[in-house]
Amino acid sequence: YRRSVEKHCEPKAVFNPEGNEPDMTLRIREDPRQLFAAYVDAFPLQWNLHFFPQSMHCDLIFRHVKEYDFVGKMDKDFYIHLQQFSTKFGNGNELPVAMEKVFDLSRHVGDERNVGKETRAPDHVYEYYTPASLRRALEYFAVDYLMLGLEVPGWVHEILAQEDELFKI
Repeated sequence: YRRSVEKHCEPKAVFNPEGNEPDMTLRIREDPRQLFAAYVDAFPLQWNLHFFPQSMHCDLIFRHVKEYDFVGKMDKDFYIHLQQFSTKFGNGNELPVAMEKVFDLSRHVGDERNVGKETRAPDHVYEYYTPASLRRALEYFAVDYLMLGLEVPGWVHEILAQEDELFKI
């Protein structure tokens, strides 16, 4: 949960970044998982481009994805996708130099896989998601997994399995 870093991301109807209205989350602020669950529940109140289903961008991108010259994913092969993009569109221009400067591609492409070095978000999923809040987030983003063919990360299955453990007799 990036409230301390990006104060513009939370739904303002629930979270109170300016401090001029009652904050509906005061009682749950001590528990990051409860606070994040409230955040997930409030997504639709004020969609933010950081947390908006990707398939809804660009005139419902899934309808046109086959017409694109390149489609990359921010997945375990992120740096490989960036290198492919740079190779495809960087002939005779400054794109390869810019990509190297920004992403340090020559160092990262040899990595076995990308594990979220940019934001390290995957390192924090267990701190914030409960099985219930994860299920809710999946409801919002199911369209991306289905229409864009995205792979469901392994941590999703692990967190949902926690709930199964709770209800075993």
